[in-house]
Amino acid sequence: MTPQVAENLTQMPEHSNRHKGVTRLAWSVREVAEALGLASGTIKRWLRSGAMRGFRGGSKRIFGRTGSEWRILHSDLMEFIMKRMNR
Repeated sequence: MTPQVAENLTQMPEHSNRHKGVTRLAWSVREVAEALGLASGTIKRWLRSGAMRGFRGGSKRIFGRTGSEWRILHSDLMEFIMKRMNR
């Protein structure tokens, strides 16, 4: 992970735009992928393998089927970044 990518992530707002002053606890796979400049599939692969910590939460209706979406806690994301940078 390059220092620039890590900087992008550390600058991700911890506060929700919808609820001013409310600390944001978790990020979606899409948000993390965009911040890292990677495909969502890469983030999901890391989550499934245990390389990145996350949890299933929320629900999304896809093709008539309801499934839960991955969420990554802000603290887990920062820990992951630090581990990747220290390799």
